[in-house]
Amino acid sequence: MSLTYHLAFGIIQLSGIPVPIPNTASRLGKHNKRCCYIDLSLAGRSVFSEGKMVDYKKIIVIGCSGGGKSTFSKQLAEITGLPLYNLDRIYWLPDASHLERPEFIKRQKEIMRGDEWIIDGNYRGTLKYRMKKCELCYFFDMPPEICIKGVLNRDINREDIACRLEPDEELINDIKTYAEVARPKVLKLFEKYSNVKTVTFKSHKAVDDYLDKLRREYGLNV
Repeated sequence: MSLTYHLAFGIIQLSGIPVPIPNTASRLGKHNKRCCYIDLSLAGRSVFSEGKMVDYKKIIVIGCSGGGKSTFSKQLAEITGLPLYNLDRIYWLPDASHLERPEFIKRQKEIMRGDEWIIDGNYRGTLKYRMKKCELCYFFDMPPEICIKGVLNRDINREDIACRLEPDEELINDIKTYAEVARPKVLKLFEKYSNVKTVTFKSHKAVDDYLDKLRREYGLNV
């Protein structure tokens, strides 16, 4: 079955999906805890868009909490070799306090000065900075029941965060109201930054199918 992923303005396809294609250079991967990123083997390079080669080395993954963004981002980094930066890991400190907004913005801008990155995390208050700099955006537009189940079932001792956080009433309410409160603001950003290619996922099956096809495009075993 051919898969089509809708964009903010139009559709891009390569054997049914938009994909970054790695270059032939390789390097040993490592996990740098201080910088909060995973640097794997191959640098992401390009994707066919309407018959043309377009570089996609600056990628963000956004959407409602519990939708599966971090799991997807980790697999995307493993496939493409692009360095992965998790905003939860940067924002939250080991004592469960967090960075102040100016420092959080500064950290993101430092990351985005690089030529290659995947930034995982929603953080709507700073999303405009990432939309301005990214080339490709994956939007997890999942139903609220899936997201609530996701936050209730995930391990509270997460490897992508420096402290122990349990889901609370505020988080659950944010998920329940995401479609009415946050989603329209995200769509307005898509309109404003119409140059950014946007891939929208509405189910975990769509995510799994996308990753399977992406691995095949990269010549990896599925």
